[in-house]
Amino acid sequence: MEPGQIITVIVRNNGSADITQTLPNSGKYISLDGTNIKIKKGGYVEISILCFKSTNSDPCYIISSK
Repeated sequence: MEPGQIITVIVRNNGSADITQTLPNSGKYISLDGTNIKIKKGGYVEISILCFKSTNSDPCYIISSK
């Protein structure tokens, strides 16, 4: 990924129970939603990942969900 690019992923829970999806939140990753999100049975969540340049010019990623 290049800085400024965004990837959106839809995670659907087709199971019969709620699930907890782990989100990276350390190193080059910053999660705006903590370390995990809960997806209700039959539900879904959109996860967006934004690539940006940090102060030391390494790419970093911001993760948010809807």
